[in-house]
Amino acid sequence: PSAVRTRWRSACGRALGSRARGCILWLLLALSMFTMSGPSLETPAGFALNGSVLAAYGVCFGAGWQLRRVPGFVEGARRGIVWRLVLGALALLLGTLAVLVWFGQKKDGEEGSGAVSFVVAQASGAAAVWLLGVGLIGAFERWLGRPRPWVRHASDASYWVYLVHLPIAVFAAVLLRSWEAGALSKLALATLATFLLSWASFVALRAVIPARKPVA
Repeated sequence: PSAVRTRWRSACGRALGSRARGCILWLLLALSMFTMSGPSLETPAGFALNGSVLAAYGVCFGAGWQLRRVPGFVEGARRGIVWRLVLGALALLLGTLAVLVWFGQKKDGEEGSGAVSFVVAQASGAAAVWLLGVGLIGAFERWLGRPRPWVRHASDASYWVYLVHLPIAVFAAVLLRSWEAGALSKLALATLATFLLSWASFVALRAVIPARKPVA
């Protein structure tokens, strides 16, 4: 019913528009990441649906869907860009170090199974997602607001890439599991392949679907 939808949107607007917005978004994403069997986002061993990964992506998708309804969100993102990006980078660094510690503890068979490093990795990762995400939105709005062809292309491609990159990333990870190489080499190759294939699929799609007309 329309009344239920109106109340839901109003509640989301009050929650996401409040000063506690960052804490709410961080907590929801962190809770979904705490359900995973390893630090950061789980790497599925196949194409079977992973509930924890879907929950984490669902939090990000749902928050993005609702944030566009919050008055003044974009304007607010233009302020505090530097501190968001700096704190986000520090959170990402802390999370990466915690992941490395967790894998080291697992390899050495230490007692406790890396519980503390797992919590730190997931909590830091969730914080990095929102700090860097909102910081980059503000940076793009402030410094790339003027029309540019490459910005328009990246903007048009972004949502398609978001939709298709996950199965491509899973497929790349599965193919590289048996490759005798270092973790960083596998990560770099999987990331590059995912980006190139996702972008190429968008270019192919645009070749068969007419480009949208500029808004007058």
